[in-house]
Amino acid sequence: MASDPAVIKHRREFRYKIILPIALSALGMILLLFVLPIVLVSTDTISAGQISTVASIMLVICILIPLVLVFLALDVLFIMLAYGSAQIPAKIYGPLQSIRRLIQRVSGITIRAADKINQPMLALNARVARWEYFIGHMLGLSKKPPENNPPETGQAASSGENT
Repeated sequence: MASDPAVIKHRREFRYKIILPIALSALGMILLLFVLPIVLVSTDTISAGQISTVASIMLVICILIPLVLVFLALDVLFIMLAYGSAQIPAKIYGPLQSIRRLIQRVSGITIRAADKINQPMLALNARVARWEYFIGHMLGLSKKPPENNPPETGQAASSGENT
């Protein structure tokens, strides 16, 4: 099978078209990143300031650009997730609407029940206030001199309105 001319041709093309470009680019990166700076520093061709400039450029090329590409892939993933999650509200809109209507009905019933419960208490409070005013002034138990207006009673007192 190794002597088959098609397999030999395929292996040769694989080496020339795939392995050789990868090996040459890796060798070029090694020369560019490691060998060239050592040679330039040892021959006093570049100074310390130039080394930091070259290091900054290498930082951008070797770290930041791949990092941006990774985050770009993550951004695409998050955009896909956001699009997918936008489909969810369309499916739960009906149940949410029925729950909101139910809560609105219960709230209306509670308000009406509170009014029915509070009315007798307010009426009783008004009667007791009138009795207190009448008995307090008739027997002289009031510490304040009687005013022309009796104390506010009923809902006008609870809502802050003056009658």
